[in-house]
Amino acid sequence: MDELPDELAPLPTFPSVDALYVDDERRRRSPEWDFGVHWAPSPEDRWPRWRVSWIVDTGDLYAAEQAGAGRVLLLGNCPPHGDYPHSGGLEAWSRFHRSQPIERLLDGWAELDPPVLAWILDRLRLGVPA
Repeated sequence: MDELPDELAPLPTFPSVDALYVDDERRRRSPEWDFGVHWAPSPEDRWPRWRVSWIVDTGDLYAAEQAGAGRVLLLGNCPPHGDYPHSGGLEAWSRFHRSQPIERLLDGWAELDPPVLAWILDRLRLGVPA
């Protein structure tokens, strides 16, 4: 198993996405938003790649290893604003989407080269921009 960079090592770790879901069944039933599949552990260590997702109902932000052991790191929490519109159409979903703190927290992620998991941890420490 690859060693994690120091800033990632103390994070809660699960052996798989399924284990993350078993830990809190709300996660399994919740919608998820993905924030890319090419996250690197650090600028120096670009492998393995990680997928970053946000679980709407719990606010959990996690990274899932894309190769190797398939570990999952629980990066932190960014609670949702309001309830997910399971019905109501595109307009209701669009309003919900625009109002979410996770969108402000991770604003600019797609422009990172490379996207690095430590960037997310820094953003979580700083909090959601107003």
